[in-house]
Amino acid sequence: MLKPLSLFIFLLFPAVSPATETPQNFQVVGTIWEIDDVANAIIVNDQLYYFSASTRIHRGDGRIGSTADLAKGQKVGLFYEVDTRQQPVLTTVWILS
Repeated sequence: MLKPLSLFIFLLFPAVSPATETPQNFQVVGTIWEIDDVANAIIVNDQLYYFSASTRIHRGDGRIGSTADLAKGQKVGLFYEVDTRQQPVLTTVWILS
């Protein structure tokens, strides 16, 4: 039998999910059109986004990946920041398909 405190916590936080769950509120969702290894960037929906040393790639299987896991034609969800040069720099990329 559940103790009252355990039951209270369960009822209070029923929707706690693992950190690896795919978010639903991406800044951008689109298809990779090109991968530019020279510029260290990708083009998604006709927009260029740059990678940084801290960009995180999340693979479809929930594991952390790398830029090598990205391919032309993949659907991705993006989070980015605009740097001091007004360039979009990726913080997180989620591979959706």
